Amino acid sequence: MTIESNQLTDSRNHAILDRFCMEILPRIHDKVESLTLQACFLPCVLRATNYLQLRKLVIINLEFSMACHIFNEKSPFIYVLKQQISDLVVTISDEILEESNMKLLTDIYKRIFGLVTNLKYLDIDGSDTYALSRSLLTGLPSTTCCSSSIVHLRIKMQNIDDCLYLLDGRLSQLHTLIITLYCIHDPVQIRLRSQKIIRHSLKIMNNMTNPLRLKCFSIYAYHRTTEFDSLVIPLLRRMIHLEKLTLSLRVGGKNSFIDGTYLNNYILSQMPRLHTFHFDIVTEYVRINEQQPKPTPDDIRRTFTERGHHVDCYIDYDFYKLGRCHVYSLELNTERRFSPIRT
Repeated sequence: MTIESNQLTDSRNHAILDRFCMEILPRIHDKVESLTLQACFLPCVLRATNYLQLRKLVIINLEFSMACHIFNEKSPFIYVLKQQISDLVVTISDEILEESNMKLLTDIYKRIFGLVTNLKYLDIDGSDTYALSRSLLTGLPSTTCCSSSIVHLRIKMQNIDDCLYLLDGRLSQLHTLIITLYCIHDPVQIRLRSQKIIRHSLKIMNNMTNPLRLKCFSIYAYHRTTEFDSLVIPLLRRMIHLEKLTLSLRVGGKNSFIDGTYLNNYILSQMPRLHTFHFDIVTEYVRINEQQPKPTPDDIRRTFTERGHHVDCYIDYDFYKLGRCHVYSLELNTERRFSPIRT
């Protein structure tokens, strides 16, 4: 049964939902292991009966106001959340465009980690208009977003400091982290005080457990970063137990295109257990030495294919002879790729 939230005013849909909750769910309640619900239907479905076998809950289009109602100690569903749910998937529908919404988002993260105490798998997604203006975890105690049971986490945060805080030991059983960042660091702030920002991030990194025990790590960032060498590589080199790695990044501030040789020398050679590597990397604003031949797409592809990677690559140069190279794994989900460029 699929009823969109904007169809609730239809009396026929009300009748269908009532019958589903009052007649059908009570008959099958002891067999229900997973529920996927639009957030607006969650209260009536959870109140309909007891779901003794319920372990997975997927909540779609959750607004901040309802999230605050569901994830609190006085919630009528607190027993189910605390004692039964081990897999939780939440899609937040509200846009994050103001400071007040950022505070609400941080509060919801804290509530979920703090209340759903038997979680093993947590996936918190949301609108792509997450215009986060600051780190969500900077300045908060290490008990924020902590868990001794979560092994798999997919989450959106603001910058790499948030990622580093999540890896500082507060998630002691974590083996998979899939993180989407608004930026590695705010490009404007980096231009103003890059050394101070980088030193702060490295200080957080040095406080992390070393080596990290992650087996699977994926990082996606919307905005271009100039901190690939100074922050991203040092973080990845700590992940010596990694078996799966995914990178989706736009990189600036380099004198050459990122290719397979570079990635192998600086990252992959430090990961002896790695068996799966997917990537989508754009190197931008690279000034190529006019005394040397310009790299071609085939040149870049070859540095990957000779190591067994299936890739495609595009390169272009602008009026100022600045180069842009886009290289990506063919296996990578197309929804995660940056828009390709063409020569």
